[in-house]
Amino acid sequence: MSSHNVRAAPSHGIKSILPFILALLAAVLTTLSYGVSMGADATPSITLIVVFFWVSRRPALLPPLAILAIGLWHDALIGAPIGLTPMLLLAVRAAIVEQNIIIFSQSFLLGWIGFAALCSLITLLEWLVVSWVQGAFMAGSPFVVQAVLGIVVYPLVAGLCGWLDYVVFGIRKG
Repeated sequence: MSSHNVRAAPSHGIKSILPFILALLAAVLTTLSYGVSMGADATPSITLIVVFFWVSRRPALLPPLAILAIGLWHDALIGAPIGLTPMLLLAVRAAIVEQNIIIFSQSFLLGWIGFAALCSLITLLEWLVVSWVQGAFMAGSPFVVQAVLGIVVYPLVAGLCGWLDYVVFGIRKG
């Protein structure tokens, strides 16, 4: 039995939708301005943080269909090309689940490093796709600022998700 299957959460009824609800809320929070722009109009992708956290901890609670819905909701809220965020979030899920990467849930520091790496890659992919859709290379600074802000905010958001994981499911993970 793979460790991916061992990490799958047992059935918790209504509680099992917590990661999905949190990711939908995170998409709303991503649309807010926090007054920290570092010279570019960008906000941290709280949605990416929440999806990364829950997929690395309890992937069964965010199946691909849920990721698709979260991504479409995120795109609709921020005005992104419809389908961009689901594609990126599904790539994150695949990178974690299909490759059976379990180190991200082993310690907070490894999770943060893993998030930083995936966030950087996803931001690069996002910039390339948006540039392709626009037909010209877009300024990179908003994308870089978004990635940096996401990496900086990760401890706060992941800490909150970790606390909720413990309170709701009663099992300490990582």
